[in-house]
Amino acid sequence: MDDEGQHQDQVQQLQEQMGGQQWHQQQQRQQCGPGFGSLYTTVCDRIRAENILDTVMEHFQQCHSDQARISYVWQLPEVRELQLKSHTSGKCSEEAQSCEELYDMLVNSENNAARALEVVQRAILKTPADDTNVLARRFMKRAWALLLLEQFDDAFTDASRALHIAKSPGLLWNAHEILAHCHAKMKSYKKAEPHFVKALEGLRKSSASNEEKAAVAGRVSTVFRMVKEENKPKNRAKETNKKQQEMKTKKFNKKKKKEQTKSENSIDEDVIREEENDEEEEAGMEKSRHKLPEVPKISLGKNSKLDCASAAVSVVVIEGRGRCVIANRDIRAGSVVMVDKPYASVVNADQLHQRCNNCCRRCLTSLPCLHCAVVVFCSDECRSSGAAQHRLECSVMTHLYDATLGKMAPLVFRILTAVSWQRLKKSKEKLLSDPLLEDEAPKLIESIMEGNEQQKWRWEGHYSPTDYLTTLYLVTNASKRSFGDHFKRALSAVYISQCLAAAGFFGSNPGADDIKFAATLAVRHLQSCSCNAYEISEMQLKENIAENKSLEIGGAVYPTVSLSNHSCFPNVARYNVGTCCVLRATRLIPRGAEVLDNYGYYFHVIPQVERRDTLRLQYKFECSCEACTGSWPLYPHRQGEPIIFRCPVTECNAHSSFLDGRQMECKSCGDKQLYGKLVKSISTRLDNYSKALSLMHDAKFESALKVLLQHQEFLETQAVYPAKHYTDVQEMLRQCLNCLGNTHCVNPKVNTN
Repeated sequence: MDDEGQHQDQVQQLQEQMGGQQWHQQQQRQQCGPGFGSLYTTVCDRIRAENILDTVMEHFQQCHSDQARISYVWQLPEVRELQLKSHTSGKCSEEAQSCEELYDMLVNSENNAARALEVVQRAILKTPADDTNVLARRFMKRAWALLLLEQFDDAFTDASRALHIAKSPGLLWNAHEILAHCHAKMKSYKKAEPHFVKALEGLRKSSASNEEKAAVAGRVSTVFRMVKEENKPKNRAKETNKKQQEMKTKKFNKKKKKEQTKSENSIDEDVIREEENDEEEEAGMEKSRHKLPEVPKISLGKNSKLDCASAAVSVVVIEGRGRCVIANRDIRAGSVVMVDKPYASVVNADQLHQRCNNCCRRCLTSLPCLHCAVVVFCSDECRSSGAAQHRLECSVMTHLYDATLGKMAPLVFRILTAVSWQRLKKSKEKLLSDPLLEDEAPKLIESIMEGNEQQKWRWEGHYSPTDYLTTLYLVTNASKRSFGDHFKRALSAVYISQCLAAAGFFGSNPGADDIKFAATLAVRHLQSCSCNAYEISEMQLKENIAENKSLEIGGAVYPTVSLSNHSCFPNVARYNVGTCCVLRATRLIPRGAEVLDNYGYYFHVIPQVERRDTLRLQYKFECSCEACTGSWPLYPHRQGEPIIFRCPVTECNAHSSFLDGRQMECKSCGDKQLYGKLVKSISTRLDNYSKALSLMHDAKFESALKVLLQHQEFLETQAVYPAKHYTDVQEMLRQCLNCLGNTHCVNPKVNTN
């Protein structure tokens, strides 16, 4: 057998060994209690076998509160016997060692670098926290894989961390080589030199074979000679002169571009200034990968009642629509209407190994949880600040992230643990007797309105996302749910409450009434989250902006954003910066108009019947937005008519298409002067729109947004919708805003999805 075949066999054997270790851990998890899927199936099978479904339905449907429904399922024999045990998906030195051995085989080939990175990540997750030297070595090895993948900033971070935590840093000579390569890549030759020296010194003292020492020394010395040559005074002077010349050329080009743009008089001065700020936007897509963008400031002042909203909005109650967010003054496109913080947030199961459990940031140089082998953090700061919310869930992650339980379960668990049991217990009697928590609460609110069309919102005090009550009182649509929906959610809530008990949420020896009370709250949150929880997303940036896609990375409860209603033709866009949710206007919202979000069902993409059916099923309402009542056509709406505009003559106001031969005279009223001027203006504006797309392609999103917003304001006064170009501009505005939030540059060398 040749060396390559022998190598493949060794890799396969190690993978099989790792699979056996994972199977053993799975057996241990099964001893900690049944998964939710097993519980639910057992209950349903017994009901069918005993032929008592009609009786169960009849009795269960007489329960008109969450408390009554929990009391009913609590009496089921399967629930009475249910007992979950905590189980930390813990560290395992043997599996970590197997992963490291597999890494050592894979990393010899650059083609396997991405797979090697994945394997060493697993090794780090599984390494016990007190094995400091071993962790340091594995951080160093991850840094090497990142170096091979040309992720120089991340490689630098890991190599520095390895040297910092190692009790014997002299053994990690390879970390110095990595740091030297990273400095050399950044042309910091003076800083690279001492690291190459330390790498060669450490290599000589290491226990590596002479053959390995010779090969590595040759590799290091080759780059080291180049660095020393570049670091000579004459070469440093050349590099300095080159940079100065580049700066002069850049300044000259800016000045020339500014003069040309001024003469065209097609874009405002603030846009020109924005384009000139290359120092902030030049990094574009690369910069966004390592650093969260800044959270924008709320426009038009802060609301006196809503802590996370603009003073330009108010909340009212409208019959048939419930709570609504209304503009109390004109809100221009681009205005920041809300910046909401989550009451609770979680990372999706498929993202847990690569996202910070505290801030949701993507991180290739993650720090593992000190106890479990599931969760990671992006920094020591996040690991410290996220410890409180992860402490309880750490021991029941296997139960909570059971796919059959649904992805809302971890979020509901965090909602309850964010309050603390002591505080909940103090409010127990008050919450259980609150009429607004009954199924008939919507009818109660309507009766308070006394038939008036619009009433003042009766929330007392500040409405803050940190206040548990703002999350507790979110709409559940309980009275509109089916038997099957209620029954499964009640069982899910009991399962979650047992997870709380297993994790020690209630303290030692909790009583059944306490667990039932937590289940009562849990079932309410399961209902409200199904129609009030939001995804946390990240825009995947590619070279072709048409291929950019939004990736769901987690979920959160945003109490303030939840006050806004849906429209298939929304006037705001929603995006995330870290775990914060930003709501910005995409078109003019006139005073008295409702602020309208979109729940993922746009009129130009999804047929009307499908939109309405889905919204009715999940969100329990019949959509009566402008697009639905007007039966607006799908994109591109009217074939061959990108822009439909109004005649500028007030008495006429007739509709015309921009492609009607671009005639310079209104077919309806015959006006030439105003009409012809408008047609010329539209032509110029379309050129500016093309400029915005070019800026988007160059990842200059702030500059692109300025141009798009000016173009949108022009369309507000002249265009008729729906029309292809109007929809294009709205879609591009949404994408541009998303690119100002969480983003990731898709790099084919690193498969981090």
